[in-house]
Amino acid sequence: MTVLNKQVRREASVTIREQGQNRPIVVILTPPGLIGLRAKGRRRVYTLPLETVYVMAVRAHVLRLAREKQAARRAAKQK
Repeated sequence: MTVLNKQVRREASVTIREQGQNRPIVVILTPPGLIGLRAKGRRRVYTLPLETVYVMAVRAHVLRLAREKQAARRAAKQK
């Protein structure tokens, strides 16, 4: 695996609607362990530590599993 030593920017295939236009999201990885997101053509970058992004992803996954389990229980109960 390559260690992140310099800033890397990539345009994602995901678009968001901003000020009446669909714009691709630009993802920026910076060496001290930050991830930045901005709309293409805009200057404002929103940054988060990678640790925070990881924790948010794990929590979202756990919540999704809990909701699926709860939905399965409800479906079994209705039968």
